[in-house]
Amino acid sequence: MSYPLDPGAPMRLALGLDMGGTATRAVLAAESGVVLGTGAAGPGNPFAHAPEGAAGALREAVRAALGDHDPAAVGLGVLGVAGGNVLTVPAVGDTFRRAWGDLGLRCPMRVVSDVEVAYAAGTAEPDGTILIAGTGTAAGRITGHRMTRAFAGYGWLLGDEGAGFWLGREAVRALLMVTDGLRPPGMLTDLVAAQLPVDPANPGSDTERTVSAVDHAHPLRLARLASLVSTAAEAGDPVAEDIVERAGRHLFTLATAAYGGGPLVLSGSVIRPATPVGAQLRRRLAGWSPGPHQSAPRVLTAGSGAAGAAWLATAALPGITDPAALHRSIVGTADEWPAAASPR
Repeated sequence: MSYPLDPGAPMRLALGLDMGGTATRAVLAAESGVVLGTGAAGPGNPFAHAPEGAAGALREAVRAALGDHDPAAVGLGVLGVAGGNVLTVPAVGDTFRRAWGDLGLRCPMRVVSDVEVAYAAGTAEPDGTILIAGTGTAAGRITGHRMTRAFAGYGWLLGDEGAGFWLGREAVRALLMVTDGLRPPGMLTDLVAAQLPVDPANPGSDTERTVSAVDHAHPLRLARLASLVSTAAEAGDPVAEDIVERAGRHLFTLATAAYGGGPLVLSGSVIRPATPVGAQLRRRLAGWSPGPHQSAPRVLTAGSGAAGAAWLATAALPGITDPAALHRSIVGTADEWPAAASPR
């Protein structure tokens, strides 16, 4: 979607993209802080998906964000990509640069980590700490808007405790205890059983069918079951409540280990304020002090990652004098923008 430029606004534009494993989102902004367009497409992370497909998502999201605006007016683009160093691989980088050129963009394309983009989506302060819990989990210390130390982010096989994949896996493990006769069924396990693609014609036991359904699916599809944990926990299911409590404990441990001063920005669908895990984590943080005679850190909630990237790009344009005001305009009004087209 695109929106008209204010008549008095200068025609220096910037692009921000958040290229994730499930969706790509783009925001076009003017240096005045006016948001001109938004766009969305499918998965855009070249680490988790084929580079050509990821570059195609970039094209689709950016075209939607640009609308009728001149791509030659864009002075800088910032791309937030998990595992962004994969773009240093010549074939991958070349694929993305071709897509950039195909869009008519002649400005630099700056690739930063998704952690840096998420932090920028929460605050304009240059130094602080970020905790992400969406499909996966990561944390980092930020200095001068750049990540100076990373924590966790080990991926679904070695880590991601407390995030979407882990929640889904724990939900399936609870179901397996039911099918093995080790605990009675409940709301959560009934919800999980209804969602698994179990083939009734399979002659194996319920346990074998459940394991087979999970083993033959992409591991990250377990993250789709995370919402069932929230639903069941909100309804008082004790198994789901236990999973939520353990998730909150894992994330609290990571956040406090990573904390190095300044604001603590929380990002990701699992730890939004209204979610059970998000509420559990915030309760723990409210009673925590990083040291003697020190108060709890200021906890902030990140907005749109693409908006954070757009702010990083716009604030880097020459002559910008008030990046904090720019942040309030671009990121602070994110929830008021019309929604971008849904990714396919």
